[in-house]
Amino acid sequence: MGDTDAPRTFVIIGNGVAGTTAAETLRKGDATARIILIGDEPHPLYNRVALPKVLKGITAPERTFIKTLAWHTDNNIELILNTTVVRIDPERQLVETDTHGVFTYHRLLVATGGTPNLLNVDGARGTKGIYHFQTLDDTTTILDRIRKSKHAIVTGGSFIAYELTEGFRHHGVRTTWMIRGTRFLHRILDAEGGAFVDRLAKAVGVETVYGDEIASVNAGADGEISSVNCRSGATIDCDLLGAGLGLRMRIECLRDTGVKVNRGIVTNEFLETSVPNIYAAGDIAEFFDVSIGTHNQMGTWNTLTFPYQHCRYQQGRVSQKLNHLLGNKFPVSTEWE
Repeated sequence: MGDTDAPRTFVIIGNGVAGTTAAETLRKGDATARIILIGDEPHPLYNRVALPKVLKGITAPERTFIKTLAWHTDNNIELILNTTVVRIDPERQLVETDTHGVFTYHRLLVATGGTPNLLNVDGARGTKGIYHFQTLDDTTTILDRIRKSKHAIVTGGSFIAYELTEGFRHHGVRTTWMIRGTRFLHRILDAEGGAFVDRLAKAVGVETVYGDEIASVNAGADGEISSVNCRSGATIDCDLLGAGLGLRMRIECLRDTGVKVNRGIVTNEFLETSVPNIYAAGDIAEFFDVSIGTHNQMGTWNTLTFPYQHCRYQQGRVSQKLNHLLGNKFPVSTEWE
């Protein structure tokens, strides 16, 4: 489907911060375009950064919302929730969903982000009481579980694992934090930094275990987690397990499209993929960074959402670079002004 004088149709997969901000930017640049924003969660945009406070009970879930359903209606943005894109046909410029049929597009933006890596050990699949921490619904479900838990285990050396550990301990749950490496964020922190985090954890009663990981999970007759077996041979009783094992990028919808992917979706400096009229944005985009002359991938909210702040990357990634979908080109970098 080529560009014509008729109103254009922009389809955006992913209604997180990158996708929703893109929809807002596109509406400002084109008052007549049809903008379809598809998300697989039941909620409009909310602040994921605030979820640790929700987990602690400091912030109410409803206070995390950034956009309302009414905002989408007022801006003539078609928000389609609880929906997954199952296939993209670049040749016919079609997007097929699992619940809302097929949409045609002039330009397609993929902003699907990542999904947590699962705890892939014997006994984990189907066992109740194992949780990942990414969405608002994850958070409220974990909160319900915390209230009846006595001993939690957190596995992983990531920021998410840290937030789970802090959240569990905040509610008075005995918490064991198991890290496969020698320290928290071992690829980022040096030994001194890791030791500092360890002291903070122990000061609030967290039991830390390094150089070990879960080998298998045990469940009771009711299907609820009862303990874990460690690689070291130890067995630890628990009634709650939080997994913070990093993310994998959600690129499944691009299967058989010809779009070049690596860890994420490979784009040029204008967020164009290797297939015409398909773009990528947000932490899934491995964009060519003109400031360093190579591809880059970044996933913090500051770099994704605030084009009015100081970083040229922030100014361009959602504002200028996504305006390229409207026909404008603004190469951008991560260089600070």
